[in-house]
Amino acid sequence: MSPELLLAAGSRAIDRLARIFELSRYFLLAFATAGYFINTSYRAQRRQLWFDEIFTLYISRLPDLHSVWAACTSGTDFNPPLVYLMSRWSQSLLGPTELGLRMPEIIGFWVFCLCLYRFVSVRTSALAGLIAMLYPLTTGGYWYASEARPHGLIVGFFGVALVCWQALGDEPKRRWIALAGLASALTCASLSHCFAFLAFIPLGIGELVRTIQRRHIDVGVWGALLAPAAVSVAVVLPLISTITRTFKTGDFATSGDSIRGAWLLSFMTPLFTLTPLLALLAASTAFPQIAEDASDDRKRTFRWDETAVLIALCCTPLFAFGVARLGHSLLFARYSLITVAGVACLIGAAAARRTFIGFLVLALIVYALYDSQVTFTASNTAQEPSAGIQIDTRPDAGTAAFDWTRRAAEGNDPIVVEPFRFIPKFYYAPDALRWRYVFLTPHLLVEGYQRLQKCCAAPGTVSTLNDFVAAHRGFYVFGTDHWSAEMADVFKAQGATIGETACSSRE
Repeated sequence: MSPELLLAAGSRAIDRLARIFELSRYFLLAFATAGYFINTSYRAQRRQLWFDEIFTLYISRLPDLHSVWAACTSGTDFNPPLVYLMSRWSQSLLGPTELGLRMPEIIGFWVFCLCLYRFVSVRTSALAGLIAMLYPLTTGGYWYASEARPHGLIVGFFGVALVCWQALGDEPKRRWIALAGLASALTCASLSHCFAFLAFIPLGIGELVRTIQRRHIDVGVWGALLAPAAVSVAVVLPLISTITRTFKTGDFATSGDSIRGAWLLSFMTPLFTLTPLLALLAASTAFPQIAEDASDDRKRTFRWDETAVLIALCCTPLFAFGVARLGHSLLFARYSLITVAGVACLIGAAAARRTFIGFLVLALIVYALYDSQVTFTASNTAQEPSAGIQIDTRPDAGTAAFDWTRRAAEGNDPIVVEPFRFIPKFYYAPDALRWRYVFLTPHLLVEGYQRLQKCCAAPGTVSTLNDFVAAHRGFYVFGTDHWSAEMADVFKAQGATIGETACSSRE
């Protein structure tokens, strides 16, 4: 067979497969949903809680909303109350386990992915929607699908707001449903995190473009955007005031690293090198005036207002950086997690513009998902992307570590533990060992934990360095080599003698 005939046969086979995808879209969605919940629930149940999540755990156990709000405004934690309430309800249904605590975020992140599918597929094809839906699972942002913090919830609420806003541009018959969905989703996002206001910016930009295009102000849509914004201000201002009082200037420097980190969370590593090519393809898909023939439903493109939203989403880290600078606020890359929506939608639509490229990118995504799951299953630890610390991912890992600690630190002398590890040690350690763990101040991280102990009876011993050294003749130090070396210098300055094992003792 000649090369021309082979090429034609291959093209027909690819087109036939694309039609199968169109006809089987609901089956593919159901299959992807089952796979997502199996894999993500497995990760959530297996991975131990880390520093921040344990704050969510204890605050979610408070008896009522008043207690939760008091804990947040006192500086124990700085999120609005919805994340704690949802964690509490989830645990009441699934039990007080890692999975029970993390289920709201698991659901929220998948709702986000499904909404990306809808946003893209309604303008392009099922293949493009599938790429956009699965793409976030290959990025660093997927970590937050199984972390008991607000970020998985925020993207879920944003996804609902995004598709409701898109539907309003098509002038649906039951317009009030889309308006109610838009307002409710943004309100729930505002009640989950102080930086959820970032969700308003791309939608506001998109609606502004729509207003200019139509030369008409849609009072209903602007009301659905601005009313939740007022709720956000009312809830967030007291928490921002608490943050300002709690942290000194410079405790968490706002730097360009947060921008770079947010974009890195939004890119799949194998696709990162293809980003320039995909960006060019995205341009031909996103901008209507250079699109292919719009008479083919599978080759429709995003409207100008939708394109503006996607571009604004990609710029979210810049908006976050500017606001944090102006407000002298905390800023972490994960606060801009909705950025992945813009990247996923543009890559999905761009890749599927050429059916062959679309299936190639989809195959790469499926392989990345498989490789990620195999790596997670075979590993004993996973690295939290924001703090960069290693977290145990085997059910027996904690037990083995505590058994080793008891053997290495014989007797009843206290054990000094390092930052970011002391809260999990206090939480997971058996009673016979928990009382020996000590965290030393002064240290920024301990202030919030002391408040957690006061409001929620969290376990553990916290002591000042001078009081601890004066009260104990012998003690152990366990942690990373770098931190242990730093602490050895600190204890030497206090007149302690450093032994050959991983311990320190006073003369």
